[in-house]
Formats: sequence, structure tokens, C-alpha cells
Amino acid sequence: MRTAPSLTRVPGFPVVSGLAAMAAFVTMFSISGRSIDPFVMSSLAFESEPWRLVTCALPHGGVFHLIFNVYWLWVFGTQLEETLGSVSTFAIVIVLAAGSAAAEYGLLVGGIGLSGIVYGLFGFVLVMSRLDRRFRDGIDARVTVLFAIWGVFCVITTVLDVWRVANIAHGTGFVFGVLIAGVLAPWARWRRLAAAAVLVLTLAACLGIASLWRAQLNLSSAGGADDAYRGWVALDEGRTADAIRHLERALEVSPDDADSWFNYGLALARAAPEGSRTAALTAYRRALALDPTNSRTRQVIASDELAAGYEAQLRGDHTAAVELYRASIATQETAMAQWNLAISHDELGQTEDANRARARALTLDPKVGAPVDLSP
Repeated sequence: MRTAPSLTRVPGFPVVSGLAAMAAFVTMFSISGRSIDPFVMSSLAFESEPWRLVTCALPHGGVFHLIFNVYWLWVFGTQLEETLGSVSTFAIVIVLAAGSAAAEYGLLVGGIGLSGIVYGLFGFVLVMSRLDRRFRDGIDARVTVLFAIWGVFCVITTVLDVWRVANIAHGTGFVFGVLIAGVLAPWARWRRLAAAAVLVLTLAACLGIASLWRAQLNLSSAGGADDAYRGWVALDEGRTADAIRHLERALEVSPDDADSWFNYGLALARAAPEGSRTAALTAYRRALALDPTNSRTRQVIASDELAAGYEAQLRGDHTAAVELYRASIATQETAMAQWNLAISHDELGQTEDANRARARALTLDPKVGAPVDLSP
């Protein structure tokens, strides 16, 4: 196998050296406790921040992760840059990074690190070593077996929940590397065109899975975590429309996330407190159904049902008010709900029910019907 260049030749490989340096910088930045959010993969990559498809390759989970990937980036990447030139190497790295990141994010939750690029370079050199004499000594059987064993090991540790690894990025990166090799290999033109067509379709499919079809194809129970977090942040910052957009996207991917349903209800209520009360209540009730022990959700639902009942009462719709007050009481009983229920029963001529509700209200809070002193 070809010996990797000495580190004294770093300036001669600007793409590989620059990528390694940026990965080291961002990783150290992360380890120091600073936020690297602008670099990581998220749904924002398909809105206004497409660079995330590539920059998510820069952060690493630790020093070992970084060293392993940078070492093999240097071993394989310098072969490409020396043989194909910096421009071609840069283009290949972009495709490997974006394609593997999109596949990982679309099917699971997204990952970090250069692994997708490294496995892509491995696949490229593996194929080219058999088809192009310029790469004839680019890899040997020992390294091939090492990468195969490492790939299987990563899958096993992920399945056993010992170590979470971006295995989909590994696999798709390898596939992209093989396809790119097929495009550049010195063989029949129709083979290169066929490889190019498959490469374009595969890249388009990965991008589509990550953007258009993620809700249908995502395999992770935490697939909506990214948008759920961004929705919560937007809600906290008062960006209600953004919060609704992110939370709806989160719920499409993870419809059983109680916290997302609760936050979605808050966003709907904030967007239009009057007109969206029913929609907000529906979201809150879904959250409570998923997490029946959550007292916060129960309290908010009871409060909103009480408010909706009072609004109906003011409109003179006492039948609707009775239903809403009863719903509020069933969710979380309060003296005020029982007292207002009694008032609506009185208006409907249901004296016995009114007396029962009034007695219960006074039992819960003897001062519930007392006049409020408004004097200065």
C-alpha cells in the first residue's frame, strides 16, 4: 500500500489539510463547551442554511473520533488530491459529505464527524485500485479488512446501544465513493455515464429522504427532536410562527412526543388566543393522552377549558358552557369551575344540578363566591 505523505507536505494538500484543520478547530471548540449549533445537521439545511449538509462533518464526539478520521482522511484524501487535483478533490468531498449527511439525517437523527467522507474515500480508492493504474497501490487487503471489521463493529455497538455511530453515513458514504469512482474510472464511456446517472439519482434520493419524505421514512423514535428543540427555542424567543412550523414538522416525524404536542398547543394559543383555543386544546389533550401523569399539562387543559366555558357563558351559550366546565372539572377539579357550572345550570333551569355544583364549589373553597373588595 502507498505510504501516506509526510506532514511536512501539508501545504501541498490544501483541501485535505484545510478540512482536517477545520475539523480539529470545531471539535476543540465543542469540547470547550461552546455551541456548535450552526455547524450541525438540521431541517434548516433545507430552508436557508444549506451549508449544514457539509459542516456537520466537522464536529467530532471526542479526540479519538477526530484522530481516527483525520488519519484516514490524510491516507486516502492525499491520494485523490495528488492524482486528481484540489478542485476535483474538493468537489468529491462535498458530494460525500452532503450525501452521507442527508441519508443519516433523513433515516435517523443526523450525525457528526468525517466518517461518511472517510468511508467514501475508502470506497473510491478500493474501486480505483482495481481500475486505474494511478491508484494501483492505493489500498491493500489488510486495510480493506480493517474497514470491513470496523464497520461491522460500529453496527453491533449501535444495535446494543453501547456506542451510537452514524452507520448509515458510513454505508452511504461508501456507496457514493464507489459511484464516483465509476464516473472517473478509465473504462467504457457508457459505464461512466451509467455511473454518473446512478450517482445523481442516489444523491437526489438522499436529499429527498432528508427533506421531502422524512416523515414517512424516518426510523428513529427521536427523529423529530431537532425540530422539537428549535420549536421550543422559537417559542421561548417569541417567534410564534417559527415555533408552529418547527413543531408541526417535529410531530410529523415523532407523533408520540408529548412535549412537542404541549409546546404546539402553547404556540397555537399564543398565535390566536381566541380563534385557536380549540386547536390548542386538541394539542394539549393529545399531550396528556401520551403522558397522563403530567400535572403541568393537566393544569393548562383545565384552565383553558374553564376559560372557554366562561367565554361561552358570556355569549349566553350555557349548554356549551356546561360541557366545557364539566370537561375542565374532569381534567382537574377547581372551585371556580364548579361555581361557574352552577351559574350555567341556573340559567338553563337545572336547579338541582346547580345546587349540587354550588355546594361542591363551596366545599373546595368557601370563599369562591365572595365579592372582591375593589376599594383603594
